Amino acid sequence: MRTLPNITVVAPGDPVEARLATRALAQRKGPAYLRLGRAAETVAHTRDPAFEIGTPIVVRPGRDVVLVSIGGLLAAVMGAAQALAGDGIDARVVSLHTIKPLDPERLVAAVRDAPQIFFFAEHGEVGGPADLAAAWLTGRLPPTVTVHGHGLTPDTLQRVGRREHMLAAAGLDSSGIAATVRAALGPKRRRGAAAR
Repeated sequence: MRTLPNITVVAPGDPVEARLATRALAQRKGPAYLRLGRAAETVAHTRDPAFEIGTPIVVRPGRDVVLVSIGGLLAAVMGAAQALAGDGIDARVVSLHTIKPLDPERLVAAVRDAPQIFFFAEHGEVGGPADLAAAWLTGRLPPTVTVHGHGLTPDTLQRVGRREHMLAAAGLDSSGIAATVRAALGPKRRRGAAAR
């Protein structure tokens, strides 16, 4: 959808963002696409955040890593951040609800000052989180920052089952997301964070 000209593409992170996005889109001119899941997503926000088309929301502060949630994975990403906190890893969570238009500098402002950034989306590899991260962040971060993109693998896309089963199989549930971050950081980094 984001390849279409002059279209606004929004993928809210939870029902709170879906309500705010619907109101925001109703006030915009031009075509828009609001990407929603088939079932009610888990509420991640404890109160209404400041919502603006094109501006990511920092849902949870943190300095060790940044977990960027695109679309309906926000509750799972928040759960992963809480699990990582138990390991002494301070994870910032950013809800990237707008796919288009997005000012890359606003995204950079939301993810800066972290050595590793992880993008998670319930989407295939083509046009998915890795592609989006590369399109938005290439050349805008220090070369020491590592950016990861994680979505649905080709193997997962061939499976049949409930959403929860599919996300777990793809490593996109809370435990899978936390495991991905732990593996990327390595045991030495985790011990250092826990000792802080």
